[in-house]
Amino acid sequence: MNKSVKEQEGIVPTQEQLDDIKKALKIYEEKLLNKEILILHAEMSDKNLKKLSLENLKTLKKINGIEIAFEKKNFMHLAGIIRKSIKIPLNTFYDNMKANKIFLNDFKVSEFTEKKSLIFPQLPLTLRSIGTVGDYNYSKINIEADKIIGSTRKTNTAVLGVREKQENIVSNFFKKMYAPVTLLDEITENLIKSNTQRKILAIFEKSINDKFYTNLVYKHKEYPIENIYNNKEIYKLLTFDLQEKILLEISDREKKELKPKENTEEKVKAVEKIKSKKEKPRREKRSRIRSKTKER
Repeated sequence: MNKSVKEQEGIVPTQEQLDDIKKALKIYEEKLLNKEILILHAEMSDKNLKKLSLENLKTLKKINGIEIAFEKKNFMHLAGIIRKSIKIPLNTFYDNMKANKIFLNDFKVSEFTEKKSLIFPQLPLTLRSIGTVGDYNYSKINIEADKIIGSTRKTNTAVLGVREKQENIVSNFFKKMYAPVTLLDEITENLIKSNTQRKILAIFEKSINDKFYTNLVYKHKEYPIENIYNNKEIYKLLTFDLQEKILLEISDREKKELKPKENTEEKVKAVEKIKSKKEKPRREKRSRIRSKTKER
Protein backbone atom coordinates (compact mmCIF):
# COMPACT_ATOMS: atom_id res chain seq x y z
CA MET A 1 0.00 0.00 0.00
CA ASN A 2 2.78 2.46 0.91
CA LYS A 3 4.46 1.81 -2.44
CA SER A 4 1.24 2.58 -4.29
CA VAL A 5 0.76 5.88 -2.42
CA LYS A 6 4.39 6.85 -3.10
CA GLU A 7 3.94 6.22 -6.82
CA GLN A 8 0.78 8.33 -6.93
CA GLU A 9 2.25 11.27 -4.99
CA GLY A 10 5.66 11.18 -6.66
CA ILE A 11 9.01 12.63 -5.64
CA VAL A 12 10.79 15.88 -6.50
CA PRO A 13 13.19 15.20 -9.40
CA THR A 14 16.94 15.71 -9.26
CA GLN A 15 18.69 17.95 -11.77
CA GLU A 16 20.03 14.86 -13.52
CA GLN A 17 16.49 13.48 -13.87
CA LEU A 18 15.25 16.79 -15.24
CA ASP A 19 18.08 16.79 -17.81
CA ASP A 20 17.21 13.22 -18.83
CA ILE A 21 13.53 14.14 -19.23
CA LYS A 22 14.51 17.04 -21.49
CA LYS A 23 16.55 14.62 -23.63
CA ALA A 24 13.51 12.35 -23.85
CA LEU A 25 11.37 15.35 -24.82
CA LYS A 26 13.74 16.13 -27.69
CA ILE A 27 13.38 12.56 -29.00
CA TYR A 28 9.60 12.76 -28.63
CA GLU A 29 9.54 16.12 -30.42
CA GLU A 30 11.58 14.87 -33.38
CA LYS A 31 10.28 11.31 -33.77
CA LEU A 32 6.74 11.05 -32.36
CA LEU A 33 5.00 14.34 -31.62
CA ASN A 34 1.89 14.99 -33.75
CA LYS A 35 2.26 11.65 -35.50
CA GLU A 36 -0.41 9.03 -35.82
CA ILE A 37 0.49 5.41 -36.42
CA LEU A 38 -1.67 2.50 -37.54
CA ILE A 39 -0.58 -0.97 -36.43
CA LEU A 40 -2.11 -3.93 -38.28
CA HIS A 41 -2.35 -7.45 -36.89
CA ALA A 42 -4.40 -10.52 -37.76
CA GLU A 43 -7.32 -11.64 -35.60
CA MET A 44 -6.00 -15.20 -35.61
CA SER A 45 -3.06 -16.51 -33.60
CA ASP A 46 0.45 -16.63 -35.04
CA LYS A 47 0.22 -20.44 -35.13
CA ASN A 48 -2.90 -20.39 -37.32
CA LEU A 49 -1.49 -17.55 -39.42
CA LYS A 50 1.52 -19.69 -40.33
CA LYS A 51 -0.81 -22.40 -41.68
CA LEU A 52 -2.21 -20.09 -44.36
CA SER A 53 -0.90 -20.38 -47.89
CA LEU A 54 0.60 -17.36 -49.64
CA GLU A 55 -2.53 -16.95 -51.76
CA ASN A 56 -4.75 -16.93 -48.66
CA LEU A 57 -2.47 -14.39 -46.98
CA LYS A 58 -2.80 -12.12 -50.00
CA THR A 59 -6.56 -11.88 -49.49
CA LEU A 60 -6.70 -12.15 -45.67
CA LYS A 61 -9.63 -9.98 -44.52
CA LYS A 62 -9.65 -10.52 -40.74
CA ILE A 63 -7.24 -7.70 -39.88
CA ASN A 64 -7.43 -5.46 -36.81
CA GLY A 65 -6.01 -1.95 -36.58
CA ILE A 66 -4.63 -0.08 -33.57
CA GLU A 67 -4.42 3.65 -34.24
CA ILE A 68 -2.26 5.68 -31.84
CA ALA A 69 -1.95 9.48 -31.75
CA PHE A 70 1.06 11.07 -30.04
CA GLU A 71 0.19 14.49 -28.60
CA LYS A 72 1.96 16.85 -26.21
CA LYS A 73 -0.22 15.72 -23.30
CA ASN A 74 0.89 12.10 -23.72
CA PHE A 75 4.57 12.81 -23.09
CA MET A 76 4.17 13.20 -19.29
CA HIS A 77 3.07 9.61 -18.71
CA LEU A 78 5.74 8.18 -21.03
CA ALA A 79 8.50 10.15 -19.27
CA GLY A 80 7.40 9.15 -15.76
CA ILE A 81 6.07 12.57 -14.70
CA ILE A 82 3.20 12.42 -12.18
CA ARG A 83 0.33 14.09 -13.99
CA LYS A 84 -1.42 15.21 -10.79
CA SER A 85 1.67 17.19 -9.80
CA ILE A 86 1.33 19.51 -12.82
CA LYS A 87 -0.61 22.69 -11.96
CA ILE A 88 -0.85 24.12 -15.49
CA PRO A 89 -2.39 22.77 -18.74
CA LEU A 90 -0.39 19.80 -20.05
CA ASN A 91 0.27 21.41 -23.44
CA THR A 92 1.61 24.53 -21.71
CA PHE A 93 3.78 22.37 -19.44
CA TYR A 94 5.25 20.64 -22.50
CA ASP A 95 5.97 23.95 -24.26
CA ASN A 96 7.53 25.42 -21.11
CA MET A 97 9.78 22.41 -20.64
CA LYS A 98 10.86 22.64 -24.26
CA ALA A 99 11.69 26.34 -23.68
CA ASN A 100 13.61 25.50 -20.45
CA LYS A 101 11.01 27.27 -18.32
CA ILE A 102 10.24 24.28 -16.06
CA PHE A 103 12.24 23.82 -12.85
CA LEU A 104 12.71 21.10 -10.23
CA ASN A 105 9.88 22.20 -7.93
CA ASP A 106 7.34 22.52 -10.77
CA PHE A 107 6.50 18.79 -10.91
CA LYS A 108 7.13 15.35 -9.42
CA VAL A 109 8.25 12.08 -10.90
CA SER A 110 7.73 8.37 -10.22
CA GLU A 111 10.43 6.02 -8.99
CA PHE A 112 10.60 4.57 -12.52
CA THR A 113 11.51 7.86 -14.24
CA GLU A 114 15.20 7.03 -14.51
CA LYS A 115 14.43 3.67 -16.12
CA LYS A 116 12.03 5.32 -18.58
CA SER A 117 14.63 7.92 -19.55
CA LEU A 118 17.18 5.21 -20.35
CA ILE A 119 14.74 3.25 -22.50
CA PHE A 120 13.09 6.26 -24.20
CA PRO A 121 15.47 6.39 -27.22
CA GLN A 122 14.27 2.89 -28.18
CA LEU A 123 10.58 3.84 -28.32
CA PRO A 124 10.51 5.26 -31.90
CA LEU A 125 12.25 2.10 -33.17
CA THR A 126 9.72 -0.13 -31.36
CA LEU A 127 6.99 1.54 -33.41
CA ARG A 128 8.77 1.07 -36.74
CA SER A 129 10.14 -2.48 -36.59
CA ILE A 130 9.24 -6.14 -36.07
CA GLY A 131 7.02 -6.53 -33.05
CA THR A 132 4.06 -8.02 -31.28
CA VAL A 133 0.81 -6.78 -29.71
CA GLY A 134 -1.62 -8.21 -27.18
CA ASP A 135 -3.99 -7.55 -24.30
CA TYR A 136 -2.36 -6.28 -21.11
CA ASN A 137 -2.28 -8.86 -18.28
CA TYR A 138 -2.34 -6.28 -15.42
CA SER A 139 0.85 -7.65 -13.90
CA LYS A 140 2.11 -4.17 -12.88
CA ILE A 141 0.70 -1.89 -10.17
CA ASN A 142 -0.90 1.41 -11.23
CA ILE A 143 -0.68 0.77 -14.99
CA GLU A 144 -4.05 1.11 -16.67
CA ALA A 145 -3.34 -0.02 -20.22
CA ASP A 146 -5.53 -2.10 -22.55
CA LYS A 147 -2.93 -3.18 -25.10
CA ILE A 148 0.81 -3.82 -24.98
CA ILE A 149 3.08 -3.20 -27.99
CA GLY A 150 6.73 -4.19 -28.11
CA SER A 151 9.57 -6.20 -29.55
CA THR A 152 9.56 -9.98 -30.04
CA ARG A 153 12.93 -10.24 -28.29
CA LYS A 154 13.35 -12.25 -25.12
CA THR A 155 15.26 -9.38 -23.51
CA ASN A 156 14.17 -6.09 -21.94
CA THR A 157 13.27 -3.42 -24.50
CA ALA A 158 11.00 -0.38 -24.78
CA VAL A 159 7.40 -1.56 -24.37
CA LEU A 160 4.46 0.77 -24.99
CA GLY A 161 1.16 0.50 -23.11
CA VAL A 162 -1.91 2.06 -24.76
CA ARG A 163 -5.47 2.68 -23.59
CA GLU A 164 -8.57 2.56 -25.76
CA LYS A 165 -10.32 5.90 -26.29
CA GLN A 166 -13.97 6.30 -25.35
CA GLU A 167 -15.11 7.30 -28.83
CA ASN A 168 -14.53 3.71 -29.98
CA ILE A 169 -17.68 2.57 -28.16
CA VAL A 170 -19.94 3.55 -31.07
CA SER A 171 -17.49 2.50 -33.77
CA ASN A 172 -17.71 -0.83 -35.60
CA PHE A 173 -14.77 -0.03 -37.85
CA PHE A 174 -11.87 -2.49 -38.06
CA LYS A 175 -9.48 -0.01 -36.41
CA LYS A 176 -9.74 1.53 -32.95
CA MET A 177 -8.15 4.63 -31.47
CA TYR A 178 -5.74 4.34 -28.53
CA ALA A 179 -3.75 6.79 -26.42
CA PRO A 180 -0.16 6.05 -25.29
CA VAL A 181 -0.21 5.87 -21.49
CA THR A 182 2.98 4.19 -20.30
CA LEU A 183 6.52 3.21 -21.28
CA LEU A 184 8.13 0.16 -19.71
CA ASP A 185 11.54 -1.51 -19.75
CA GLU A 186 10.39 -5.12 -19.93
CA ILE A 187 10.19 -8.33 -21.97
CA THR A 188 7.03 -7.72 -24.03
CA GLU A 189 5.48 -11.17 -23.80
CA ASN A 190 5.66 -11.06 -19.97
CA LEU A 191 3.06 -8.25 -20.03
CA ILE A 192 0.65 -9.85 -22.52
CA LYS A 193 -2.37 -11.91 -21.54
CA SER A 194 -2.14 -15.57 -22.52
CA ASN A 195 -3.44 -16.45 -26.02
CA THR A 196 -3.87 -12.79 -27.07
CA GLN A 197 -0.39 -12.19 -28.50
CA ARG A 198 -0.45 -11.31 -32.20
CA LYS A 199 2.27 -10.67 -34.78
CA ILE A 200 2.43 -7.10 -36.13
CA LEU A 201 1.97 -7.34 -39.89
CA ALA A 202 2.41 -3.71 -40.93
CA ILE A 203 2.76 -0.19 -39.50
CA PHE A 204 1.66 3.00 -41.27
CA GLU A 205 2.42 6.58 -40.26
CA LYS A 206 1.01 10.04 -40.95
CA SER A 207 0.80 13.52 -39.50
CA ILE A 208 -1.97 13.84 -36.91
CA ASN A 209 -3.60 16.53 -39.10
CA ASP A 210 -3.55 14.47 -42.30
CA LYS A 211 -6.57 12.44 -43.35
CA PHE A 212 -4.66 9.63 -45.06
CA TYR A 213 -1.55 7.63 -44.14
CA THR A 214 1.52 8.75 -46.07
CA ASN A 215 4.15 6.11 -45.17
CA LEU A 216 4.42 2.37 -44.77
CA VAL A 217 7.20 2.31 -42.16
CA TYR A 218 7.21 -1.45 -41.49
CA LYS A 219 5.92 -4.63 -43.12
CA HIS A 220 6.58 -8.15 -41.88
CA LYS A 221 8.60 -10.11 -44.45
CA GLU A 222 6.02 -12.93 -44.49
CA TYR A 223 3.09 -10.55 -45.01
CA PRO A 224 2.48 -10.10 -48.77
CA ILE A 225 2.16 -6.51 -49.99
CA GLU A 226 -0.82 -7.69 -52.09
CA ASN A 227 -2.93 -7.97 -48.93
CA ILE A 228 -2.76 -4.21 -48.40
CA TYR A 229 -4.03 -3.71 -51.95
CA ASN A 230 -6.71 -6.42 -51.73
CA ASN A 231 -8.02 -5.25 -48.34
CA LYS A 232 -10.11 -2.20 -49.31
CA GLU A 233 -10.62 -1.08 -45.70
CA ILE A 234 -6.86 -0.66 -45.37
CA TYR A 235 -6.16 0.57 -48.89
CA LYS A 236 -8.63 3.46 -48.73
CA LEU A 237 -6.81 4.87 -45.67
CA LEU A 238 -3.69 5.55 -47.75
CA THR A 239 -2.71 8.56 -49.83
CA PHE A 240 -2.75 8.24 -53.60
CA ASP A 241 1.07 8.37 -53.66
CA LEU A 242 1.37 5.51 -51.17
CA GLN A 243 -1.19 3.48 -53.13
CA GLU A 244 0.93 4.03 -56.25
CA LYS A 245 4.08 2.88 -54.43
CA ILE A 246 2.35 -0.30 -53.32
CA LEU A 247 1.09 -1.02 -56.84
CA LEU A 248 4.58 -0.45 -58.21
CA GLU A 249 6.06 -2.83 -55.63
CA ILE A 250 3.50 -5.48 -56.57
CA SER A 251 4.31 -4.99 -60.25
CA ASP A 252 8.07 -5.21 -59.67
CA ARG A 253 7.68 -8.36 -57.62
CA GLU A 254 5.56 -10.01 -60.28
CA LYS A 255 8.23 -9.21 -62.87
CA LYS A 256 10.93 -10.71 -60.65
CA GLU A 257 8.84 -13.85 -60.16
CA LEU A 258 8.33 -14.18 -63.92
CA LYS A 259 11.96 -13.56 -64.85
CA PRO A 260 13.42 -16.76 -63.33
CA LYS A 261 10.68 -18.71 -65.12
CA GLU A 262 11.47 -17.01 -68.43
CA ASN A 263 15.19 -17.54 -67.89
CA THR A 264 14.58 -21.23 -67.20
CA GLU A 265 12.57 -21.62 -70.40
CA GLU A 266 15.31 -19.85 -72.36
CA LYS A 267 17.97 -22.09 -70.79
CA VAL A 268 15.96 -25.22 -71.69
CA LYS A 269 15.66 -24.03 -75.31
CA ALA A 270 19.38 -23.22 -75.45
CA VAL A 271 20.33 -26.63 -74.07
CA GLU A 272 18.04 -28.37 -76.55
CA LYS A 273 19.62 -26.34 -79.36
CA ILE A 274 23.14 -27.33 -78.24
CA LYS A 275 22.08 -30.97 -77.95
CA SER A 276 20.60 -30.81 -81.41
CA LYS A 277 23.88 -29.45 -82.86
CA LYS A 278 25.88 -32.19 -81.13
CA GLU A 279 23.49 -34.91 -82.19
CA LYS A 280 23.45 -33.86 -85.88
CA PRO A 281 27.00 -35.11 -86.75
CA ARG A 282 26.33 -38.30 -84.80
CA ARG A 283 23.11 -38.93 -86.72
CA GLU A 284 24.88 -38.30 -90.04
CA LYS A 285 27.69 -40.68 -89.04
CA ARG A 286 25.20 -43.41 -88.04
CA SER A 287 23.37 -42.87 -91.30
CA ARG A 288 26.58 -43.37 -93.36
CA ILE A 289 27.42 -46.53 -91.45
CA ARG A 290 23.93 -47.95 -92.12
CA SER A 291 24.27 -47.11 -95.84
CA LYS A 292 27.61 -48.93 -96.14
CA THR A 293 26.20 -51.93 -94.32
CA LYS A 294 23.28 -52.14 -96.76
CA GLU A 295 25.65 -51.92 -99.75
CA ARG A 296 27.60 -54.91 -98.47
